[in-house]
Amino acid sequence: MSPSGVARAGTVTSALSQATGRSVAQLGVRAVCGLAQPGRAGCLALILTLKGGGHPATLRERVHAHPMRVARRVASSAVVVPAATPGASAPQQFTAAYLQWAYDTTWLSAYRGSSDAVAIVDAYGDPSAYSDMETFRAANGLPSQPQCSATVTTSCFELVNEYGQTTPLPGNTNDETGSWNIEESLDIDAVSSLCPLCKILVVEANSDDSNGSPDLETAVQTAASLGANQISLSWGALSSPNAAVNSWPYNTIRSASILAAAGDGAYPGANLVQYPAALPDVTAVGGTSLATDATVPRGFDETAWSASSCATGACGTGSGCDTSQAIPAYQQGLLTECDGRGYNDIAADGDPNSGLAIYDSQPGSEGCGTTNNWCIVGGTSLATPLTAAFEAITGTGGATPAWAYADAPLLNDIVSGTDGSCPAGQLTICNAGPGWDGPTGNGSINGDLVTGGPGIGASDSVGVNANDVTLTGGVYPNGLATTYSWKYWPAADAAASVQTAAAGVAGRGVQGVSVTLCGELQPATTYDFELVASNSSGNIAGYASSLTTPATESAPVVSGSPTISGSAQVGQTLSAQNAVWIDSSCNSSPVYAWQQAPGSTGPWTTVASGVSFQPTIAQAGEYLRLEVTESNAAGGTTTASAPVGPVSAQPAGGASSDGTTLSASAGTGTGSGSAGSGTTSSSGAATSSVAAGGAVVARTQTVRRTRAYRCALTCTPLPADAVATFRRLHADYGRYVKLVTRVTSTLGVRREVHTSVAWIGPIAAPATGCLRLADLARVAKGRSTVIRGARGRTLARVRVIGTRHRHVRLEIRATRGGATVVWAYLLRRRAVVRSTRDYALRRPLVLAMGLGRGQTLVLVTARL
Repeated sequence: MSPSGVARAGTVTSALSQATGRSVAQLGVRAVCGLAQPGRAGCLALILTLKGGGHPATLRERVHAHPMRVARRVASSAVVVPAATPGASAPQQFTAAYLQWAYDTTWLSAYRGSSDAVAIVDAYGDPSAYSDMETFRAANGLPSQPQCSATVTTSCFELVNEYGQTTPLPGNTNDETGSWNIEESLDIDAVSSLCPLCKILVVEANSDDSNGSPDLETAVQTAASLGANQISLSWGALSSPNAAVNSWPYNTIRSASILAAAGDGAYPGANLVQYPAALPDVTAVGGTSLATDATVPRGFDETAWSASSCATGACGTGSGCDTSQAIPAYQQGLLTECDGRGYNDIAADGDPNSGLAIYDSQPGSEGCGTTNNWCIVGGTSLATPLTAAFEAITGTGGATPAWAYADAPLLNDIVSGTDGSCPAGQLTICNAGPGWDGPTGNGSINGDLVTGGPGIGASDSVGVNANDVTLTGGVYPNGLATTYSWKYWPAADAAASVQTAAAGVAGRGVQGVSVTLCGELQPATTYDFELVASNSSGNIAGYASSLTTPATESAPVVSGSPTISGSAQVGQTLSAQNAVWIDSSCNSSPVYAWQQAPGSTGPWTTVASGVSFQPTIAQAGEYLRLEVTESNAAGGTTTASAPVGPVSAQPAGGASSDGTTLSASAGTGTGSGSAGSGTTSSSGAATSSVAAGGAVVARTQTVRRTRAYRCALTCTPLPADAVATFRRLHADYGRYVKLVTRVTSTLGVRREVHTSVAWIGPIAAPATGCLRLADLARVAKGRSTVIRGARGRTLARVRVIGTRHRHVRLEIRATRGGATVVWAYLLRRRAVVRSTRDYALRRPLVLAMGLGRGQTLVLVTARL
């Protein structure tokens, strides 16, 4: 565990070692059920084992974890932080609380799902299913659940046979393929993890036969007839594409959402598909790998569960293309590279190395087989009941997986990982990337999909000094205006906690937040801190993290050298980009010095100061560098950029010579985005007064710094100072400028820093134009339009060739010869949330983009 309390990136292996007391080299996985025989289905759970004998790995300590503290706003009453001891530590990996945290469902899991019934269909019997579930819930801080009865019909547990009767239940003695007991425990514990208030209906089939006497299919029909809203199927079998033979009864059930595991053997090949997951009326669920990462606002990294070797051959999420059936309506117009039904549709944690610790007390190989009856299990058998529970608490789902396509922009888009080697022309089926892909479908589950109480992501500390620190983290507004703040206190005295001033976020998606505490900490002291948030639906208190201040203040430390942007030529403006400082927020404002020398190694002479410099003929042939100094209470530190030059006396090709500049001053960004018009309010200080014990204390709010960035596929930083002026280049046409403003609030010796972001653009120019699409409902298929430059010249023609479920496919053609490029931005609330690379229009281009609620697609074309 890092000092922040949230593990840093790439910590799956360390979490495994901590949980089992074994090195990763000593651990492996094996299938709980053997390979499914013809006419039978195999369960798709994988258990973490010790290499060599294949015995399940024992957890070193008892599972103990509790979800974050949440409260619900009732009517118009005020919401306060739950009355519980502050400082609850982050949960163990492999626990229910960990999964709620990762998928932003903590508030939903606490208050939603009581009117829902999730059915689990498995083969054979598990005599201790109910008591094992209760043990799991108690260890994970989840509420106990009664057994259903004539008077208790919701938020209860019910176990029936494949005909819907409570007796007789099938035994587990005829289990020929392995331990379906573990599969059943995994499914029950996974649903309990995300929807502890749901009714859990377990339907036990007499066997895993799905051919001669289709017990499992009969059990699926029974689950639907008993009123299940979701039916979770953590089993299946590989077959040659033949949807007509495998479609019953899934194509007849319209009252429930049917979810099926995509398989654990990675991509099976072009001639095999996984049924029932591949059927168009079934939601196919893929698996991901999940790890904590305090350096990103979400607090987690997630990739496709990639192919690797294991005891049963290849392990990894399944995916595929079923060419025996037509392209489903919800995939029309989507680039799946499959002439049929491409799967998966959605994903959740499935890698056994980041799986769920379950409890199964059955003896021997029928249960966990460990000394304490706990074992770590994964596979798409985990991902499927997690997704079923997610549908229950969000109210999504339906007779088909169409909802996952309509709401794709609100899921966690998984962009890396591969589950095998696909044929040429079908690489999307095997490789995760932006948008839909085979391994993870439209993305992993995300509680931000629906409006509700706020969520907390990461909580971390950076730049820890003797008296100062910057706290960073992530907040999910979940569709509502949300306020957040930090609480911090000496580790030994939670009653002495201090709460920072509240700040606000809104919209969808996790929002990165930060606050800087200057002069508020004591040297050589350990502090705990937690991030709290509140909106009109309720509030949440995040897990506590910790930091320890050093005994003495240190001078500013450089972690990245300053840079110079612009062309080293007479008459052209050069701009300063400040160095990267550790704990820079409490330093003095940077002091810039422009220096020249006859050679690249010096001697250097200061010729100017400020954030920009325009060489004159006196600098022709000279080298230039930028020297930056920042200071704090311990002293100053000076660093210098790499030299540029020699300075040319003639303009360099490719730079604009029209003299147009954009100016950015500290404040809130405004402007239309035309070249030369991107201006912001000037820097300054606003003073107010607050009463303190009868006295009046001056409070000053000061804009300290605005950082400007040129943004294409990524954002390139420009000078970081109160005023930044930079000359527009040809490369800026059609781009955005991002302004990040830091505001410092001072009250006595306390100082807090908050940030805001504004966007200017796209920058207009005669050879650049843009087209905005804000509402796909108004975009008719076949519609054609043009993109014009600032002077009305047509640059490209755009035709809509497909729209479905908030996805649009555009055909773009250049109208004139020469070099023409096109790229796209997705905006939400005028902020850029995604951009594409540049595409050269040498021939007609087909561009497919997803457009979420409240998003605008800006298509930009430029002639070079």
